[in-house]
Amino acid sequence: AINSLRNQLATVHRCTVFGELNAIRQRVGQAAFPLIEQNMYDSSKTMAIAPQFPVAVKVGPGDAGEGKAIVRDHHGFEDMRSIVAMTTHYATAEPLVTTDFDVRIQVIGAHVRAMRRVGLSGSWKTNTGTAVMADIEPLPPRYVRWANEVRAAFGGERHMTIFSIDVVHAADGHEYIIEVNDCSTGLAPAHDDEDRARIGELTWRRIEEAARARRAEDAQRPTAPQQAHVVAHDVLEAEVMAAIQASTAAAAAGAR
Repeated sequence: AINSLRNQLATVHRCTVFGELNAIRQRVGQAAFPLIEQNMYDSSKTMAIAPQFPVAVKVGPGDAGEGKAIVRDHHGFEDMRSIVAMTTHYATAEPLVTTDFDVRIQVIGAHVRAMRRVGLSGSWKTNTGTAVMADIEPLPPRYVRWANEVRAAFGGERHMTIFSIDVVHAADGHEYIIEVNDCSTGLAPAHDDEDRARIGELTWRRIEEAARARRAEDAQRPTAPQQAHVVAHDVLEAEVMAAIQASTAAAAAGAR
């Protein structure tokens, strides 16, 4: 795997990701890392206190718009609580942001790209349905800073090589970081071949590094061929001694 197994598992659940992102925000401040607010409920029983409405409620680890609904008042929140009660999942609630578009910051190795995505389906879920995507050029330095902060939080480039950050651009001009995806992130059609080539190069480089590490490790201890040679030598010596003993016994019997 390109990313570490730990990060692949951690990024499945938005509550785990939010914990890491919130630690960044607490360290550098909301202005430097504009993370969206989030309430997390580990079960329906903890959904007793309603957030400020309207909110987007997301159930479990669903992505691509699945398990998400708008809740506009406490009646709708109670309905959503009853739905969560029928599952074994947690739920999160985030302020419903009126957006102009959303942004995907894509990181593949040392390469960083940002793309503006405008939905055409009319859905409030801007990452679903038909959308128009365009590169954001020049790349804003803040996007690079956010990518570096996220990568460092998840163990550095060695452990978080491929990932993306999803950002919503509100109608009032503010930006909010809403989630991070690891190497399961999709590729933009316009850059598909280019990005696949980068991923292939990173994968081959990781394979070569693993092979070199294995060879170095083997050099520090007797190799299997060396061990086999020792065993073969001992077997041969035993066979020769047995043959000599048999020959000696046969010669003694003939003399009698």
